Amino acid sequence: MWMASGPDPIPETIHKDCLGITHTTADFAQVYRDLHALTTALEVRLAPAQLSPTGICHADFSFYRNILFDEEDRVTAVLDWDDAAVLPFVLLGRFPDDIVYGGRWRWVPEDVLSFPEVEYEDHGEWAERMEMTWNRWYYTSKLAIKNEKFSGKYWKSVGLPVKVHMCITRGWPEWLLRKKWVSELVVEAIGQ
Repeated sequence: MWMASGPDPIPETIHKDCLGITHTTADFAQVYRDLHALTTALEVRLAPAQLSPTGICHADFSFYRNILFDEEDRVTAVLDWDDAAVLPFVLLGRFPDDIVYGGRWRWVPEDVLSFPEVEYEDHGEWAERMEMTWNRWYYTSKLAIKNEKFSGKYWKSVGLPVKVHMCITRGWPEWLLRKKWVSELVVEAIGQ
């Protein structure tokens, strides 16, 4: 069993990731310690109301492939439940894939409200990100009408817990691949 403290193990190569980067047992020990620090920091910061009640989270939530609507835009069915999980309330805040874009933390997308000032940027991509931002705002406003627990305050509080959860549940090869991001999350969690 790995411990959150103690000496580093002998630095032997244990994994070569998809980018060809070699990781050692010392890398694993450090990322494990960072993840332990993150979960400890979250345990202290999260209120009991954020952890309960629990709910079912659909892990492949997408309007265009897994949600069926009728002619009046009412949901008639939700498909593809094979990766669903029971999670605490704080981790239920997920956006459909249709209104997020790839990137560092696609599960907690940043809002884009204007074009960057750099001339050579792809304005089509930025326009799409701005449209997704407005769609997320619309989506969250509709959820809040159905359940006030999903108000704007909720969405501001879920970012860090969702990032930590997604990182942990993807398994140790993902931890190593994203070890820099994990160490940045430690700074974010301890700094807040």
